[in-house]
Amino acid sequence: MQLVIAAFIIAATTDEAYPKDDPCLLLDCEDGFSCHVVRDSPKCYADCATTCGKAVPHKWSGSDDGGNACNECTCNDGALSCTKKACSDAPCPQDVCKDKATCGGIVGTSCDSRSHVCIDDPADDCNPKKGGSDCIGCCVFNECILVKCSKGFVCELNWHGEAECVAVE
Repeated sequence: MQLVIAAFIIAATTDEAYPKDDPCLLLDCEDGFSCHVVRDSPKCYADCATTCGKAVPHKWSGSDDGGNACNECTCNDGALSCTKKACSDAPCPQDVCKDKATCGGIVGTSCDSRSHVCIDDPADDCNPKKGGSDCIGCCVFNECILVKCSKGFVCELNWHGEAECVAVE
C-alpha cells in the first residue's frame, strides 16, 4: 500500500504524468504489441498478422492481402477477424519469385526461354516504375501468349505474373 501511494505522489509531483497529446510516449510496448489509449490510460495490445504476415496494430481495419485480399479485416488484441468472401488465389508478395530464376538487375539478365518474361520482384522495395532501373526480378511464364484480348485491350502481366487484359490508353 505504501509503495502505491509513493508512486502516486511521485507521479503527481513530477512531469512524469502522461502527456495529454500522446499518453503512449511513456509506455514502451515490446515487439509485436502497440500502444492504444483507453479511458485516458495507455495500454499495450497485441498486433495481428495479415494472411501474408504483415504486422498490423490493434484496432487496424482494412483489406487483407494475398489470397484473402478481397476481404475486409479488423485487428482486436492479436485476433484478426475478416469477412468470409471467396477470393482469388493471389500469392503473397514474398512467394511470387520463390524458386524462380532471377533476371534484370544491374546487368539486365534476361530469361532463358522465349516463353518466359522478367517481372519485378514484388517482395523488395525496388520499383522499376519509380526510378529503380537496376531492380532484380524473376522469370515467369508469359501467360499473354495464351490470351486474346478484345479490341481496345492489350494483355499485360500483373504484379504476380498473371495475364490481364487492360484498356489501351
